[in-house]
Amino acid sequence: MSNEPVEREPIWRVQARLDALAKANAAPRCGARSKRTGKPCQAAAMPNGRCKVHGGKSTGPRTPEGLKRSKRANWKHGYYSREAKAERSRVRAAVLALRYLRIMALPARNQV
Repeated sequence: MSNEPVEREPIWRVQARLDALAKANAAPRCGARSKRTGKPCQAAAMPNGRCKVHGGKSTGPRTPEGLKRSKRANWKHGYYSREAKAERSRVRAAVLALRYLRIMALPARNQV
């Protein structure tokens, strides 16, 4: 420890910090109600009127590029995709056609 006196911050700087703090405290508040306590949230609100935690539902992507990204991100396995459904439909039609051909090719057993 030194014996030199501590240099204090200038009063104008302290006053500026207090003014900034007063402005921050005067910002609009979120106000979302808590389920547990019923009291409003006291966090500063964003432009949409809610805080970062209670920001509300996303409006989703708006641009075509954003929509493509969203579709790619939500892709799971492709079982119900248009292409997979069409492929299953073609296979089903082919199986039915083969069954029909097999039935038609069988000799009649009851004919004498």
